Amino acid sequence: MPPPDGLLQCRRCGWVHFAVTRAEVEAEVAEFNFFYARLTPAQRDAHRAPLSLASYEQCRRCKAPHHLARPVAAKMVPLGVTLLPLLFPQPAL
Repeated sequence: MPPPDGLLQCRRCGWVHFAVTRAEVEAEVAEFNFFYARLTPAQRDAHRAPLSLASYEQCRRCKAPHHLARPVAAKMVPLGVTLLPLLFPQPAL
């Protein structure tokens, strides 16, 4: 189950991310890569390389694995900060 406020904090560096499910990540990666594949080489220079699931499995700041993140309350996050997605680690069944 995702964290109550939908936020995860990296235990290594303290950055906060918003939690996303594997299905959300897979859909976003597929959509961007579909878009990216149709760009001209000149247009591709303005964008990052194609996305992968791996980029959502680590902290965007320190690259710690997503399973080290912990839920954090929204009230603990300063207003105006930029939040990036992080795959919410699902518990093993």
